[in-house]
Amino acid sequence: MCLCEWVKLAEWARVNRVHPQTAYRWFRQDRMPVPAWRLPSGTIWVDIEVLTSMCARLYGRRGARNRAMRAVTAAKNAGGGMAA
Repeated sequence: MCLCEWVKLAEWARVNRVHPQTAYRWFRQDRMPVPAWRLPSGTIWVDIEVLTSMCARLYGRRGARNRAMRAVTAAKNAGGGMAA
């Protein structure tokens, strides 16, 4: 399943129960567990397609897709949605 969507670093941190400063430190040190990149504006985006595959590996069952979708929904709701 390809979600082909991204979330801001702070949203990703909240969903994954990591302090945003820790997530930013991981980004600066190139230690993020998922692909992330900085836009020319300075905003850091995290690829959530990998979130789905991580959940599938962690849970290893059909419920992984539902858990991933709930995490994506929570990330969108926490930040007021993504800008188009």
